[in-house]
Amino acid sequence: MNKEEILQTSRKENQGKDIYELEVISKAQGFGGLIAVALHFIG
Repeated sequence: MNKEEILQTSRKENQGKDIYELEVISKAQGFGGLIAVALHFIG
């Protein structure tokens, strides 16, 4: 694959997605998981 093919594939995969929003959701899920584990061991 050349550079243009890779860029085209990447654009298709990310079409309609907000990269910032995906990053925020990912971090929030990680933080939520940590809180759930902490509460499990406390309770």
